[in-house]
Amino acid sequence: MFLNFKSLLIIFLFAPFLSFATTLTNSSTISLLTCDEGNEIYSLFGHSAIRVQDRNNTLDEIYNWGMFEFSENQAEFGYDFAKGKLVYKLGKQKFQNFIYEYIYFKRGVREQQLNLNLQQKQRLYDAIKENYLPENRSYKYDFFYDNCSSRIRDLLISSIGDSLILANHPDADKYSFREIIDLRLNKMPWLDLGIDLVLGKKIDVKVSNHHLMFLPSYMEEILNMSYIIDSSGEKYPLLKTTQNCLPTSSIFQKKK
Repeated sequence: MFLNFKSLLIIFLFAPFLSFATTLTNSSTISLLTCDEGNEIYSLFGHSAIRVQDRNNTLDEIYNWGMFEFSENQAEFGYDFAKGKLVYKLGKQKFQNFIYEYIYFKRGVREQQLNLNLQQKQRLYDAIKENYLPENRSYKYDFFYDNCSSRIRDLLISSIGDSLILANHPDADKYSFREIIDLRLNKMPWLDLGIDLVLGKKIDVKVSNHHLMFLPSYMEEILNMSYIIDSSGEKYPLLKTTQNCLPTSSIFQKKK
């Protein structure tokens, strides 16, 4: 087929966009993955990622907003982590490669499949792919307000829109950021003290339902109770299925 110069120019200009313009099919699923806590600073609060599957497009991709350049100096990393000086990136990888790390470190992973129609899944997938463009991948990490979990929360809200009804968690407006992290840093009191000193009074505010989802475990619990309202006004659960991809770390312990 003959292509004139104008056609070639259009293809050249739009090639970067065409490369991610995948149309999902009815076999597609999009899920939230929630990963158990680990022993390193960056893993003490767990992790969240998005899984996109579509057997008709041979897709099984993980989108992970927790990629960063690791520093061997734990104290320096802890300071930058708390202060919000780290630059994080959105990474994409095959599901098998992602899950291998959690098998190796014996951390459980749970999968919540979202109960979305095809149009909603396509909007969410397009938003993820736009976020994955080279100019959009990096962001300045903020432990409380802009992290691997809150980025997914914001994409769900913007993609699903007013149809999404997020449940209110019992802990909303009950605890401060300081109280929440104190409960989770008993294994690293020096890091807890460092965060207290570095961030000061600004973490003493009560945490709203929206901001509770800065922690993967809270987002997992809130989505489990949330709903979608369709065009006819009918309400149905946000989640279609929930399953364990990997059992919790306690099950991994060797039998005596």
